Amino acid sequence: MEKRGYEPNAITCGTIVNGLCKTGQTGVAIRLLRMLEKENFEQNVVLYSMVIDSLCKDRLVTEALNLLSEMRSKGFQPDVITYNSLIQGLCNFVWWKEVTTLLNEMV
Repeated sequence: MEKRGYEPNAITCGTIVNGLCKTGQTGVAIRLLRMLEKENFEQNVVLYSMVIDSLCKDRLVTEALNLLSEMRSKGFQPDVITYNSLIQGLCNFVWWKEVTTLLNEMV
């Protein structure tokens, strides 16, 4: 894109991250997210939520919780999609205490 003179925007990057996550390439999606951070590119809760959801589906719930903490430290508040992804992932591991904590946070 850049070679042809097109500048990617939040929608472009979000689409790419979403496609990577849906095709099981979560690691590549995380690398893209890191690259966007370094380039001071606009990030948002949607980008983080897509990666968190993908991590949970890959059964990497601890990594998803770490990304949640990172997201919060950057000032992004989780939304209902973020919480639902994490709660589903935690339920799959029967981590009821963590599920309860997230449910209480949602309220």
